Amino acid sequence: MHERACSIGHFEGGLEWADREAFIALVSESVTSPDPAPSHRINALSVVGDVATVQVEDIFLGQHYDDTLTLLKHEGRWVIVAKVFFLRT
Repeated sequence: MHERACSIGHFEGGLEWADREAFIALVSESVTSPDPAPSHRINALSVVGDVATVQVEDIFLGQHYDDTLTLLKHEGRWVIVAKVFFLRT
């Protein structure tokens, strides 16, 4: 993730808008041990020049998410600049 990236979505009735450091801290606090069988699937990918979007469906801590990642090719590598998530019910 780019140092200025953010993660945005609705969670537990409110809007969650976290910068990269807050997102990393939240994940670090939530995960006590690595998931032995992580589940994720890329459902869509679009690349136009140096911009890409990836739609990923995943299970995180038992919850089903749809994440839309926006990436930018910067200094020769792809970096996530934004993650917008939808928590399925």
